[in-house]
Amino acid sequence: MKFVAEDDALIITFEGGEVLLAAKRKLVLPKKDIASLEWTAEFRDPDRVIRLVGAGIPGLLYAGRFRDLNSGQNLFLYLSRPKGLDVVNGIGGENVLIVTMRSGRYHQIIVNCRPDIGKQLIGWWRG
Repeated sequence: MKFVAEDDALIITFEGGEVLLAAKRKLVLPKKDIASLEWTAEFRDPDRVIRLVGAGIPGLLYAGRFRDLNSGQNLFLYLSRPKGLDVVNGIGGENVLIVTMRSGRYHQIIVNCRPDIGKQLIGWWRG
């Protein structure tokens, strides 16, 4: 996965097998539509989610489009080695970038991201 912060958009490009697993080549997130951008070492969300399109390999990978069953919002996830993801326990992971959108196809984009890249992206967004 590659992150590119342009003047007016954050572009997340999936590479190789990631494209197949995520059922997506790239996400273009206009900067003006990003409500918040945060990086966290430990992510946990108790909301129940269900996979709509993409890959789900328990304990190894969750990627693609998901729906939050409590709010009805669409989410995009790419979490390797997730810590839970089911209709009972919600979702969790390590080293996660969370992008909350004001508008667009997804309410949130939740992807694994190295700490140094996360810090740079937060600086770009706060700009």
